[in-house]
Amino acid sequence: MFELIPHLAEGLMILSIVGYLLIYLVGIRGGTVKPLLATWAFLGLATFLSVLTTFGESGVGGLVGNLYNIVDASATVIILIVVFFSQNTRRQFNRFEKVCLLAVLLVSAWWLWSGQNIAAHLALQLILVIAYLPTLVHLWWAKVNTESLAVWSLNCLAAVVGLIKPLQVHDFLPTVYGVRAVVSTLAVMALIWRLKYKERQKLRLS
Repeated sequence: MFELIPHLAEGLMILSIVGYLLIYLVGIRGGTVKPLLATWAFLGLATFLSVLTTFGESGVGGLVGNLYNIVDASATVIILIVVFFSQNTRRQFNRFEKVCLLAVLLVSAWWLWSGQNIAAHLALQLILVIAYLPTLVHLWWAKVNTESLAVWSLNCLAAVVGLIKPLQVHDFLPTVYGVRAVVSTLAVMALIWRLKYKERQKLRLS
């Protein structure tokens, strides 16, 4: 019975990612969701480099062992492509996002220099943290919510479930990846909740 738990967790994780991917794509097409290109460009770069790093260190076996990273990277690349070609998203980088881009390029150079080791993985996690900053700053100053709470909730759920196997086998780097994903998605969710609360308060006063 307990042997099935990791497999059930992986199935739930994949379903969560497929779910948030479909909801996001429908939201972008309908204009109810307007993600920032900067965030998804940085996420796409970092997850791609993460896959390359894992494959370079441990081959196909390492990729299978870090299934959450692989499925998450695939969904991220699909969203990036859709965001890039969509008319319902902002593709221009503002000043802050250009600063983030510079930081991402510098950290990417560190990744290339550090090689296949823990420093390379930590560099990727830093890029992933920077990737969320444009969306977090945008949501903080926004007057209207442009993100989907369902998407980020499923994203967070996928990250939580994706932590089960690394925690069981005490695999440090996938655990760091998962914990970073949980904290980042919770931060986005908190700002979406904040916007929704402000919108409800405005309706009550009107």
